[in-house]
Amino acid sequence: MAQKKKRSERVDKRYKGKVRVGIAADGTPVYKWAVGKTKAEMEAAKQDLIARYASGNGVDAGSITFGAYAQRWYKIHFEEVRPSSAHHYQSMLNKHILPKFGSRFIRTIVKSELDELIGTLTSASSKALCKSVLNMIFDLADEDGLLVRNPAAKIKPPKGASKPEHPRRALTPAEKECVLHLMEVSPYRLGYAIYYYLGIRHAEGMALTWDDIDWVHGIASIHQAVTEDRNFKRVIEDHGKTDAAIRYIPIAPPLMEMLRANRGIGRILPMTDGGMRRMWAVLRRDVAAYAKERDLEIELREDGTSVLTAHYFRHNFASLVFSAGADLMHMKEWLGHKDIQVTLKIYTHLQDEERRLGVKQTDHTFDFLQKLTYG
Repeated sequence: MAQKKKRSERVDKRYKGKVRVGIAADGTPVYKWAVGKTKAEMEAAKQDLIARYASGNGVDAGSITFGAYAQRWYKIHFEEVRPSSAHHYQSMLNKHILPKFGSRFIRTIVKSELDELIGTLTSASSKALCKSVLNMIFDLADEDGLLVRNPAAKIKPPKGASKPEHPRRALTPAEKECVLHLMEVSPYRLGYAIYYYLGIRHAEGMALTWDDIDWVHGIASIHQAVTEDRNFKRVIEDHGKTDAAIRYIPIAPPLMEMLRANRGIGRILPMTDGGMRRMWAVLRRDVAAYAKERDLEIELREDGTSVLTAHYFRHNFASLVFSAGADLMHMKEWLGHKDIQVTLKIYTHLQDEERRLGVKQTDHTFDFLQKLTYG
């Protein structure tokens, strides 16, 4: 039976030693043999091999491109994160990171180049996501012995380079006038009314079905949302049994009237992603047009359309139920917040706004909530 060779041994009057110099893009370790006439020469050859690969001059580790290694990282993390997070990672890679660094050798990329890439992104959330993805990829490469150090470890999003994000706020009286008008005349009026009167998340509105409506008590059951599976196909996913996102929201009379008039089967808003984007694009366009027609002053985007999104509707709902007298716990329940600190932050903001304006905003549409919260 042949004996197993030792990692370091004398062969043909020479000393030969095996040393790990890195890892290939597919995750397999890369080993090389160091040879010397003496043990000292062999050890020196080992150190030379390690130094060559550490500096990026080696054939295997040094020739790994960022794109190849990013693919390895993605495969490792794909099963560890939610499908929606995986989609965001892939989107950031494909749209921004890989076009810039995909063909580059991973060891040749330096921090200043990463700072430059992040500086081209406009929103704070995009900057944070880009930094996170870069840091995870380079961190894994560092652990695998491909790098001397992680160039993304000390990245800070550049100051002053991003456009200010629109704050989450309630609708202004002018915006509210425009939206209420569209809820009477727009082909998308039911969709707008659902988000306006229920304050639900965008994905929850897409998953809402006619069976989720309690027609006797006027309650909407929010227990699922549209998301993506591992193959990036749109699916409806139930909230977990203990998830705070599961909630029952009282339906305002105007919305209940619209639902009864349009009652059907299946999803209430049976639209694709493209259809939903179109719905909100039409809202922004039509709000701007109606405001111009009525000489109303509203906030606009650079393209001349309104800034409104589902997030504004959600914050507006919080403002309206607060004005109707809802307490902190009811607001937390109806908004589906897991952490009451999130609700408290909104609650405090609304109180501050009320004091700042010196007037209490009222919307008698939500007066019916007082009976539910205070009996």
